[in-house]
Amino acid sequence: MTDPRISALRYENVRPLHPGRLNTLLDERIESGEFGSVIRSAGFCRFATRSNVIAQWDHVGSMIAFSPVQVDDGMPEAEGLLAVGEDIAIIGLDLHHRALRAALDETALTDDELAAGPSAWATFEDPFPTWQVSRSRE
Repeated sequence: MTDPRISALRYENVRPLHPGRLNTLLDERIESGEFGSVIRSAGFCRFATRSNVIAQWDHVGSMIAFSPVQVDDGMPEAEGLLAVGEDIAIIGLDLHHRALRAALDETALTDDELAAGPSAWATFEDPFPTWQVSRSRE
């Protein structure tokens, strides 16, 4: 691509996302074009309410889907977590990188939320559809 209006951003954060805040960001701010036109984004993330599940982030146009990829329950200690937080590639037109990165950071858990732990995270608003996940490692 040679059009200077098209750019890509890689977003990484080690903290799980608060799904209620993420939903608000997606529906009210990204969809409205506040950060430019996000055309495609893809990667991996964790919702705090489902912190033991790695999710695939898949977005094109106005469609976004989060699908479970792997459950970390019962993993051998040597393997540890498969991934922590988010690693998302974002491609768009006239993207405001700094503002978009800051807005995504605001959807991640705060210091106090993170310190509260997974039992508190399970009580957070989670407007996304439930997932059917397999707990076997076959």
